[in-house]
Amino acid sequence: MNRAHAVVVSDSRFSSLLICFALLLIFQSGALANASRDGAADNPTLQTPSLNPETPSPAPSPAPQAVATPTPDIWVTPTPTPPEPLATPTPQPTPQPIPTPDTTPPPPAPMCERTITANVVAFDQIYTYNRFGAFNPAGMMFALRRDVDGSGPGNVHLKEGKRPRPIVLRVNEGDCLQINFTNLLGVTRPDNDSTYTRYASIHVNGMDYVNGPGQDDGANVGINASSLVAPGSSKTYKLYAAKQGQYLMYSMGAPAGGEGDGGQLDLGLFGSVNVEPRNAKWYRSQVTAEQLQAATVGRNPNGTPKINYEAVDANNVPILNLLQGNEIVHTDLNAIITGFVEDCADAPPSSTCGQNFREFTVIFHDEIKAVQAFPELELEVFHGVRDGFAINYGSGGMGAIILANRKQLGPAARCTECKYEEFFLESHPNNDPAMIVRRDANGRAVEALFPDDPSNVHHSYLGDPVRFRNLQAGPKETHVFHLHAHQWLQSPRDENSTYLDSQTISPGAAFTY
Repeated sequence: MNRAHAVVVSDSRFSSLLICFALLLIFQSGALANASRDGAADNPTLQTPSLNPETPSPAPSPAPQAVATPTPDIWVTPTPTPPEPLATPTPQPTPQPIPTPDTTPPPPAPMCERTITANVVAFDQIYTYNRFGAFNPAGMMFALRRDVDGSGPGNVHLKEGKRPRPIVLRVNEGDCLQINFTNLLGVTRPDNDSTYTRYASIHVNGMDYVNGPGQDDGANVGINASSLVAPGSSKTYKLYAAKQGQYLMYSMGAPAGGEGDGGQLDLGLFGSVNVEPRNAKWYRSQVTAEQLQAATVGRNPNGTPKINYEAVDANNVPILNLLQGNEIVHTDLNAIITGFVEDCADAPPSSTCGQNFREFTVIFHDEIKAVQAFPELELEVFHGVRDGFAINYGSGGMGAIILANRKQLGPAARCTECKYEEFFLESHPNNDPAMIVRRDANGRAVEALFPDDPSNVHHSYLGDPVRFRNLQAGPKETHVFHLHAHQWLQSPRDENSTYLDSQTISPGAAFTY
C-alpha cells in the first residue's frame, strides 16, 4: 500500500510540472504574437500597400490589450522604424539667355545687268474657250496697259482684235524685271462666280526679290507687309532673273475659293515669266499677213520674204521686236529667241543648246469656270467629259465634240466614222482645237477670229530647234505633257540623260522640253 501510494504521488507531481511548462509556453506564444503586432504597427514597410494609390488606407484597429503575464524568459526586440526619406529638391529651370536682335545685314540686292519694264493691269474679261461656245463669264486676266481700252476699275476690256491669252513676260538671265502693276478689277463683285475679294497682285514663283518680300512678293503672308493692291491702286514689283527657265506668275489677292479652291487662279489671273539665255533677243513668231508685209523689205532669191525684224508701225511701235527700248510691248505665247551664246560643252548633238529657237509657252489650268456649250454637259453624270481643263484659255473637251457630231453641228457634223480614239486625238475632223469662230445668222461658222493666234496649234518649220515652256497653273490635279512621235532629254546638258516622251506636271510646277 505504501509503495503504491508513493508511486501515485510521484505521478501527480510529474503531471503538475507538465501543466506548468505548457502554460509557460502558451504565455510566451502570446507575448510573441503581441510583439509582432506592435512591430507591424510601428514599421510601415510591413503594411500591405493599397491598390488605389489615390485612396488612403484605413487606420489599423488598435491591438487588444494583453493580459498581464509573468515576465517571459525570452524578450522579442521590435523592428526599429526606418528614418524618413530626405525630400528631393524640385529641379529649377535652367536660365535662358535673353535673345538679342539679329543684326546680320540683309543680303545685298542683286546686280541688275539691265532693267526690263512691264506696265501690267488686272481686269475682268469674259473669254470663250472653243468654237462650240463654252465660255468663262467671270474671267479675269493680266495684260499690258497698252493692250486694253477704257479706264477705271471695272471699265476696261481688251482691245479689238486682241485674243484673251495668259500674259508672258520675258527677260534674260541677269536682268531685273520691274512690273508696274495696276488693279483694274471692278470694285464690286459682279456675280457669285467671281471672288469676293477684289484685291489683286503679281506673285512669281522662284524669282529673287530685289527690294525684299514686303515689297516684291505680291502677297499678304505672315508678318511681312502686305503687297496686295486694291482696285484702282498701283504698285511696283521688282524681281531678279537668276536662271533660265519659266516661272509661274499669278495673283495672291484671293488664293482660295471656287472650283478646286483656286480663287483668282481658277478665273484666269495667271501668266508666265520666261527667262531667256543671257544677251538673247526676242521676236514675235506669229503675226498677221498685214503685219508681216509691213516688216518685209524685199524678196530672197527663193521667193521668201526678206524681213526687217526691227521694223516699226505708224505709231513707232515695233512690229516684231517684243521690246521697245527696255519696255515690253508684246506678250505673245510664242516667240523667236536669237542672238545669244551658251556653254554647250556637255550638251549632246540632239540638244538645242546654242541654237536660235522657237519658244512655245504651254500653260495648263484645270478646274476652270466654264458655261458649257451644250446643256447636257452641265449634268453631273457628264462631269468627266465637259470642258473642265484648258491650255492657254482654250479647251477641247470630249463631250462637246461628241455632242456636236451627234447633233450634226460643227466641222464634223457629217462625219459618220467619227467614233473612235482618233476622233478625239486628231484635230482634223474638228479643225484646230481652241479655235474661236464668228457665226452668221444661221449659226454657221464663217470666219476664224484672231488670225495671229487662232488656236492651240504651234507652228514651226521642219528642222527648227524648239523649246517648250510648260507650266501648270491649275490648283488641283497632275497632268501629263506628251508630244506624239517626239522625245527629249530629261537633262538637256547630259549626253547620258534619259529620253522622255511624256512628263507629269503638278500644280505650280514648270518644265522646259
